[in-house]
Amino acid sequence: MVLAVYLLGIALFAAVFAATRLPDSFGRVTAVAKFAVGVLRDPALDDDVKEKTARRASWNLLVQGFAVLGKGALSIAGALLPFWAADALGLKPWTETLAFASRWDVLSITTLLVVAIWFLCRRL
Repeated sequence: MVLAVYLLGIALFAAVFAATRLPDSFGRVTAVAKFAVGVLRDPALDDDVKEKTARRASWNLLVQGFAVLGKGALSIAGALLPFWAADALGLKPWTETLAFASRWDVLSITTLLVVAIWFLCRRL
């Protein structure tokens, strides 16, 4: 039962992670930062243009940072939902499922499998 709850948590994490398009948000953060650095390094541009660009970029990075934070929190909440539900329904205690999920071998295998599946899905 613990394994089933754990696997459901992983599946929900992956579903919410994909649904919120969290990797795209990281891409937007990187794009904004690269653009701002490019403008700031351009010696042909006026200091006022550089300052305006830096202000816009900093605001945009702040907004994107909160978006990443919110999407990450939703992903983690999705992963913890089955743990909470199993405990609330009396199927398995929260502590037992969390102890299983925190083992180094479980974390290692899960990380490798999830990353492999993610790379395969990105290729297809």
